[in-house]
Amino acid sequence: MSKNAAFTRGIDVARSFNEKSGQLSVGSLTAYGIELTTRYSKCAEMIEMLEFARLAAEAGAAAFVRSVFYDSKAGLCSFEWHGPIDPEAEAQLRACADRSITQYQWVNGDIGGKGFLT
Repeated sequence: MSKNAAFTRGIDVARSFNEKSGQLSVGSLTAYGIELTTRYSKCAEMIEMLEFARLAAEAGAAAFVRSVFYDSKAGLCSFEWHGPIDPEAEAQLRACADRSITQYQWVNGDIGGKGFLT
């Protein structure tokens, strides 16, 4: 690799850490039937949402979740259901969110996440 090409690549990598620069080539994907979207295509946010989707699937509750959106600007994740869900499924999904998402706003407006566990 030429010195100039390495320098250009270094600039591209540095720009990827800018607040609004995308780090992924996709900002949205579907995992376990759940649409996952990160506003600014951030890797860490997508990783957290993928982990949530995996945990929800293992708990047998992924079918209740329509989508998960990580608002990169607010640093907050939100969820959308496929209609009303029973309290047991909601508790399972909230436990999955607590284990995987740094900060989220639950459907009832409560704020939670990994950073809030004691």
